Amino acid sequence: MVRTFPYARTVRWLLVVATALLLSVSRQSGAIVQAGFLAQLPAATEATTHVLSYQGRLADPATGAPKADGSYSMTFRIYDAATAGTTLWTEIKDVTVSKGLFSTLLGDTAALASTIFDGNDRWLGVKVLSDTETTPRMRMAFVPYASWSINAGNLGGQNSAFYRNANNLNAGTVADARIADFVTRDTEVMGIVTGADGTGSGLDADFLDGQSSAAFAAASHNHSGANITSGTVVDARIDPAIARDSEVMGIVTGSDGAGSGLDADALDGMDSLDFAKSGHAHSAGDITAGNLATDRFSALADLNAEGSIGAGAGQVAQGSHTHTGLPVQFNTIDSTCLGNISFGTTFTKVANIGSFTKVHTASTMEVIFNGRIAVITSLSGSGARFELRVDDTVPTVGRGRASFKASEVGSDGRWVTMTGFWAGLAAGSHTVSMWVAASSGTGNGAMLDPGCWSSDVVITKEYMD
Repeated sequence: MVRTFPYARTVRWLLVVATALLLSVSRQSGAIVQAGFLAQLPAATEATTHVLSYQGRLADPATGAPKADGSYSMTFRIYDAATAGTTLWTEIKDVTVSKGLFSTLLGDTAALASTIFDGNDRWLGVKVLSDTETTPRMRMAFVPYASWSINAGNLGGQNSAFYRNANNLNAGTVADARIADFVTRDTEVMGIVTGADGTGSGLDADFLDGQSSAAFAAASHNHSGANITSGTVVDARIDPAIARDSEVMGIVTGSDGAGSGLDADALDGMDSLDFAKSGHAHSAGDITAGNLATDRFSALADLNAEGSIGAGAGQVAQGSHTHTGLPVQFNTIDSTCLGNISFGTTFTKVANIGSFTKVHTASTMEVIFNGRIAVITSLSGSGARFELRVDDTVPTVGRGRASFKASEVGSDGRWVTMTGFWAGLAAGSHTVSMWVAASSGTGNGAMLDPGCWSSDVVITKEYMD
């Protein structure tokens, strides 16, 4: 069989005549001749390294003439497929060519494991120098009886190392006579143990009466008081620094008194809250019997001499009396050209007029509006009602309202005075606003001071209750 390949990157070919592939196995001194080739085997009883004898002829493809004698670098590879696939083995070495012929052992440079040949097809690829590998690859096959002889170095398919491994003994029993005397028999175990146990034996058991060491306390150990759940600790085991019942009162009475630092929980059975402190005051309500001396009243002399408390006229009068006077405070709020809104029968805010500050919580506010109200565009019903509010709430006393007729619609409006009283407002800032509602239908253009004359004013007064 002849294979030709590209060689030396030029139009040259490697002619390889593969006459046989022979798997060499060792036998007791001798030789095997197959297919005209002699495989010399070492004298041994076990398989040697697997090698394949490979022969061929290197020729110039242009002329067919053999290549010049010399050493050529050749690369051999074994694959698991005719094309592509996985490379299972590679060997690169120099091969001597004489008159175009060469012979080499595959596996004598890079070990060729017998496991490569597991019954699946294998292909050999050859490459000379820097040429690409020859194509197609050569399919490898055994010569007659070579497939049988691969097992010749084994026994039952296993080599001798298999039978030296005790892990491979998976059946039967080794006879007692074949076991060395120093290996203890079952009947000897307890005699050896009990003959050597006790103090100093070094025997370290896993259990004592079926329990591990964790079930016992060390010879030297401590106890928590929580572990003493019964019985009584005898007096001799209690530290002398701890007082006995008979000693307690002697210790206390021997150290009490001023400066002792003794802090009792009770005095004659009463808590400290049952007593007044040395420095304290009384409410007049606590005086429920007897009479106070006149010198206990600081203003009594003024009251008796002048009929009032104080040195001058106009002081607090004696006896039951009343006061009249002006409001605590009053303010004015100017407004102009406010609103111009549409509205219906539900009260709608025309505008916020301004704000004021209330000084006292327990006081009543009077709010007075003097100015012009107007509906300047349209009013479909018989009229409208304008209402004065504080913080968007109606007066608590009075209604603070003014009516506006449909016949009065226009830019002039009409002049009104509206007054309301508000009780219960908190001290602080509050906002005055004007609201409007149609008696029926709708209106458009509700506003204050329609001519923008700056004539509207709000007056606020605060009265103490």
